[in-house]
Amino acid sequence: MDFQDPTILPELQFRQSETETADLFKCLEGGTAEARQDVFKGELAEFKESLPEQTFASLLSGDSDGQIEQVSTAKSCKRKRPRRRKYAVTSRRAGQGKADLQSRSRAVVKFEDEVAHAAGLHPFILSPEEEPILPEGADKAAYIEVRNVIIAMWRADVHHFLDLQSAGSSIQARHQDLVKVAWQFLMDRGYINFGVAGDVKQRSICSDPPQPRRTVVVIGAGLAGLSASRRLMAAGHNVLVLEAQPVPGGRVRTAELRDRTGATGAAATADLGGSIITGTDGNPLAVLAVQLGIPLISIADNSKTYHADGGEVDPMVDEKVTVHFDNLLEAASEEAARLGEGAAGADLGSVLYRLWAESPESVRNLPFAEQIFQWHCANLEFANASAIEGLSLAHWSQDDLYEFAGAHVLLKGGNMQLVAALSEEIPIMYNTPVAKVSYDKEGVVVEAGQTRFQADAAVVTVPLGVLKKGLLEFEPALPQRKIDAISRLGFGVLNKVVLLFPSVFWGTMDWFARLAADPSRRGLYYLFYSYAGVTGSAQLTALVAGKSALEMEDESDEQVVEAVMAILRGLFGGPDGTEVPRPVEAVVTRWGKDPYTFGSYSSMAVGSDPSDYEAMGESVGGRVFFAGEATIRQYPATMHGAFISGLRTAAELLSELKGSSCGEAHVSGGSKASATVLDPSDRLFQLFTSPDMDLGFGMSAIFGPGSGEEAPVLLRDVGCEESGEALGNGCSPSFSLLTMAAFEKLRGLGSRCERAALLKEMGPPASHEPGAAADELVDAICTARGLGPLPPPSLDDVMMPLDGAEAALTG
Repeated sequence: MDFQDPTILPELQFRQSETETADLFKCLEGGTAEARQDVFKGELAEFKESLPEQTFASLLSGDSDGQIEQVSTAKSCKRKRPRRRKYAVTSRRAGQGKADLQSRSRAVVKFEDEVAHAAGLHPFILSPEEEPILPEGADKAAYIEVRNVIIAMWRADVHHFLDLQSAGSSIQARHQDLVKVAWQFLMDRGYINFGVAGDVKQRSICSDPPQPRRTVVVIGAGLAGLSASRRLMAAGHNVLVLEAQPVPGGRVRTAELRDRTGATGAAATADLGGSIITGTDGNPLAVLAVQLGIPLISIADNSKTYHADGGEVDPMVDEKVTVHFDNLLEAASEEAARLGEGAAGADLGSVLYRLWAESPESVRNLPFAEQIFQWHCANLEFANASAIEGLSLAHWSQDDLYEFAGAHVLLKGGNMQLVAALSEEIPIMYNTPVAKVSYDKEGVVVEAGQTRFQADAAVVTVPLGVLKKGLLEFEPALPQRKIDAISRLGFGVLNKVVLLFPSVFWGTMDWFARLAADPSRRGLYYLFYSYAGVTGSAQLTALVAGKSALEMEDESDEQVVEAVMAILRGLFGGPDGTEVPRPVEAVVTRWGKDPYTFGSYSSMAVGSDPSDYEAMGESVGGRVFFAGEATIRQYPATMHGAFISGLRTAAELLSELKGSSCGEAHVSGGSKASATVLDPSDRLFQLFTSPDMDLGFGMSAIFGPGSGEEAPVLLRDVGCEESGEALGNGCSPSFSLLTMAAFEKLRGLGSRCERAALLKEMGPPASHEPGAAADELVDAICTARGLGPLPPPSLDDVMMPLDGAEAALTG
């Protein structure tokens, strides 16, 4: 597409005046960062007024085909109040030709700046990671422009890999040295060429892997662990993911619901954990959805608010109290600013309650005003997975500035589609909870049951709730700064009740609010999302926030479902004879009691500081790295935050291990792909699933290539009487590399003690790691037998199974 094609931007007037452009750059290059940001805001506002209304929305991170089915969003349903809207993402089109950076039109520059900003980079200032990589004497302003151009070029077409040659094709020769630096930085940090599109996956693989290849154990197969693993594998390193649960995804879980009686044929998918992509503009999860062709369904402002007795609240009253509540939040922010350091120990709830009590009677005396106020308090508790009495007055909304703009959307078919795609080709050992991580300057040892995994580094992505419980031991202990951050940050609960009905009885609403008569139960089933427009089925999801989310977990599924049904009958089963049918299936979540999460997501608790998120993300000893939504200050408590943190941590790890560069063969833009390299322990797991010979006494063997007495044999001894026993039940596997002659001698012995004595006579004790020679043998065996990565899970495999403990059939 031509950027200046009038059929695409018919109302855009380009201003080519070199004087005008030069004046703009002078403004941007001088003064404070805030002043430059103000200039950008003013110029951007003027620029956007000249564009067609749908220009920005249709260019969804490369979504030139327009996969968002609706575009209006529900203000009161957003995770956090839209106090400050960021700039919508756009795409730079090809066809500009080579040009001096300074002579391009202001409109083109703004397009590029906005895309860079939406992707998470300041459009005028170097990030801390960029400062040290620039060559001495480099033109920083020119570098930033080059960087912004490259991001915009890839976001224009996220289905294809942007190689170095293409990245520099529209930039003059005198800036080509900056192109290489910017392109490599954006590659390493995951700003470009990430995701699951075929061309991107294939051409991202390092064709000139670093030597020696490093081995990394990733703990957790959620979005953070998967994004980190893909980046590390693409860079040519060995990766093994250890996942405690039987499926990937972590706090992203999708369940299949259906009428198991077969009477109605009703069926749907439901996201039990992370569900809403909060802002599509620049959001990497929106990029993944675009690459996979998954429809994005915007949460439209088609809603009603009902009071506890079942009647509809006057929309004018609802809006008036809502506006006043937003004003109270602004007043609370102003009070925090006045208190300064004193606000660190104050909580948001106390201030809001006082401000509401001091509000004009003209607002407080409106019908149901108190209940509407309490509903908005519950909505804040949904946004933060915490009672507002536990939120820091000073810092509860510290990440607002970084929120992605654009529609809040749901994925048709559920978010496990993203997880399934990200899991492909990654070696994952499921049902493997990790108990301990030991580290020193040489590497790490990760312990899961009785199995120990040695590696050069580990990436820890377990939820903050697990760290708070102390269920993952570190030796030596973590630094005090990280321990304090784990203790101070909040980690609370949001629960859901998902109901599948035989038919829709609530009309065409996308969501509806329900006010509570009892303020202490304001978060109990306070908001209902309709998924009829997402799944095509009669599906409702009721949210439970704040203190009610914890209290609900002590009730049975039957009690919970009956309580929700009583509310729905009160709202829709009125005197007009409307019948509220029984649900054909229901699912109740209890994230607070989940043994692998102990909660939903993090928040800024009273006494915490934004620097605690930074402390959570810091590596330890150059060997143990951390990722997850609670490790990223800009995007905590979000799915995209977890994904971005994985990319960030992988970049940090690659830099630490000196493995960030794939070499010139890859940089030059070649499309050659190399085979995915599996961690040795994982390949051994595959090989010994069906050994060539079981010797008894817990010993089994794999025969290498060749014949005769000197042919190699790899022996595994699991330390138990039966080699078929599962690892992790007290058996500790060790490996020995033998010749065929030695193996035959061992095989002839009739007791375990005799075999152990012979192995000791043959040489050094057997090792829990096969060693370099055995690694070469494993490579040869795997090549000969055509063994590749573990097969990726299908979408059916990763869907959360429903059983009696998780599903309440109430039909």
